[in-house]
Amino acid sequence: MNRREFLKRAFWIATGVGIPWGGYCSWLQTRRWVMRHYTLFLPDLPLAWEGSRVVFIADFHHSWYFEVEKIQEAVEAIHGLDPDIILLGGDYVHYGYKVRHYLDSVFEVLKALRAREGVFGVLGNHDAHENLSYARERMIRAGITDLSNAFTRLIRKGETLRLAGLSDVNTEVPRSDRAELNQPTKECTLLVTHNPDVFEHLREYVHYSFAFAGHTHGGQVYIPGFGAPIISSAFGQKYRYGFIRTYTGTVYVTSGYGSAFPPVRFFCPPEICLFILKKEGNAS
Repeated sequence: MNRREFLKRAFWIATGVGIPWGGYCSWLQTRRWVMRHYTLFLPDLPLAWEGSRVVFIADFHHSWYFEVEKIQEAVEAIHGLDPDIILLGGDYVHYGYKVRHYLDSVFEVLKALRAREGVFGVLGNHDAHENLSYARERMIRAGITDLSNAFTRLIRKGETLRLAGLSDVNTEVPRSDRAELNQPTKECTLLVTHNPDVFEHLREYVHYSFAFAGHTHGGQVYIPGFGAPIISSAFGQKYRYGFIRTYTGTVYVTSGYGSAFPPVRFFCPPEICLFILKKEGNAS
């Protein structure tokens, strides 16, 4: 066998082994989520809310390939964080086969979520593909407060923390007026939405302290030095993942907990996030 023939055979052997092995490893990464811990400094945070524990998770994508046991695993992990507030960023199911069945199934598990101040969420584009009103009904029946184009005030020792939400920009009309985000306020406001692309449309017309979003999954596949080859955002890599400065403030875009199809991950693990609220400038 000459050198050329040897290299040719070696190439095809490496390809035949490497591609399946790489696919298996990237599938394994969809099952191995990580826990992120952040301290979030907010200048307008009331002292009564100092040290509050906010859990944020999005993009469960419950489906035939992301089973109910993984959702239960997330619930148990979240309870282990002793949360004051739980925020859910939408896409509870992956649209397609038996969507209503999976909506029933995922919210049957998520109804067990407990936090001292409550569980709050918005819907995502995948939830809306089958029947938006049905998805919303199931979410509310699970005890999750719907923040879609809405807000609520939490009171602790006479001091207010406001939670607000915006509907998904691809399947509904985000209404910042209904969430009372259009006027300057002294109230500390945490904003949750599904798709971070909405911040390109809001510009200077909204006021909030910090925002949370999902949808992009960090691209699921991330190539260091290059970025995500495929990303579900109209603005390229800008809203791929992490802390992102927008025209109106800062948003944290999570890599999500589940995965869209095909269920692969590469240098972009799924995650559950815990944010500890601190008043900026407070030395205590």
